[in-house]
Amino acid sequence: MENKSVRTLQAIFQHSIENHAQRPALGTIDDAPLTYAEVGQRVSELSVFLHKNGIVSGDRVAILSENCVNWPIAFFAVTTMGAVVVPILPDFHANEVHHILRHSNAKAVFISEKLYSKLEDVNLEEPNLVILIDDFSIIPPRTSDARLKEMLREGGKELAKLREAALRFSGLRSATVGEEDLASIIYTS
Repeated sequence: MENKSVRTLQAIFQHSIENHAQRPALGTIDDAPLTYAEVGQRVSELSVFLHKNGIVSGDRVAILSENCVNWPIAFFAVTTMGAVVVPILPDFHANEVHHILRHSNAKAVFISEKLYSKLEDVNLEEPNLVILIDDFSIIPPRTSDARLKEMLREGGKELAKLREAALRFSGLRSATVGEEDLASIIYTS
């Protein structure tokens, strides 16, 4: 009998963590890179956070952000728990962003502070969870762009409290992701 390895993003990600734990995985020019083990830990914590905030296998989670270290962490946190990533191009107009969020039925969105204004006037039942990708803080509902900037100028204390409370959760069992499960929905121009 042939031993067929599972070919999922979850399996590839786990294989990379196990085989390259102390090697650099992600980084920026000015900071020390994160190792695969560190990325794996952050992905795991973020998956637990998402689960505790109501995101389950099959749910859609949008990412609207420029490139940053936290982008792939968010991507793998979503896909390894069996949810579906909906990446949104940063240069899309706010109307296009709103359409994608509606059409995809995104239950959550990771967004950068720089692009937050594109969500400001959206009238959706979903996403009910908005997360600042810069530091994985929950942005309270109906927060204006001006208020978010004010919160960040004040040192993000309010956002930090929300993030720390959310990341204290533990006990999420790893979801089983199949080779035929949907991982991402990509909208093009």
